[in-house]
Amino acid sequence: MSRTQNRDKRGPQRQGQGESKRIASGVRRNWAVGAAIAGVVVVAAVIAVATSGGDTETTTPSVPVVATGAPLSPLTDPLLDPAAGTPAPTLTGPAVSGTADGDVVEISANGEPTVVLFVAHWCSHCQAEVPRVVALHAAGETEGVRLLAVATANDPNRPNYPAAGWLASEGWPTPVLLDDAAVTAAKAFGVSGFPFITVLDGGGNVVLRTSGELGDDGLRRVFELARTTG
Repeated sequence: MSRTQNRDKRGPQRQGQGESKRIASGVRRNWAVGAAIAGVVVVAAVIAVATSGGDTETTTPSVPVVATGAPLSPLTDPLLDPAAGTPAPTLTGPAVSGTADGDVVEISANGEPTVVLFVAHWCSHCQAEVPRVVALHAAGETEGVRLLAVATANDPNRPNYPAAGWLASEGWPTPVLLDDAAVTAAKAFGVSGFPFITVLDGGGNVVLRTSGELGDDGLRRVFELARTTG
């Protein structure tokens, strides 16, 4: 068998791994730039919301947020993420009004590649990224990937509250889990900035985690990567 044939035989897995590293490399550059201009919100801000008495919504959610399984460590370097290849926790919690059939959203392995987007209503970078994801979904560029979101770090004392109204105004198309005041979901996934993306394979294992805006091209690569994981 020729060397070319050998490369072809191992191609899909190697290509997926390579794409993950390319995306992570780009994210790391964004991280460095963002840190210099306060472009990413570090995990300390997430914890601050959890300890400042911030409420999740104007009404009490009908079900609690529950994270099952070992929590992921906070992301510090997308290119050297110790969570890659490990099982993500299962999340269950209340749905943001109008985004799901029923009151509960579950984020768990179901055989489909999954992209989970963590957003905060007051984060200007989330406000820029969400319309991009909505447009990609409308154009069919998320096809073959389960897209879910988590509205976290909710605070009635900060702008653009509540998350439900904001996401509805943007036409968000898929279920959204509403995190609680203790940011249980965000902590379980090791959220370290906003917006925060986690790519999961069909078995619920972490393929990639990113923090900060990716833009249209970066988001396209994320969904392409997710599709290669099966």
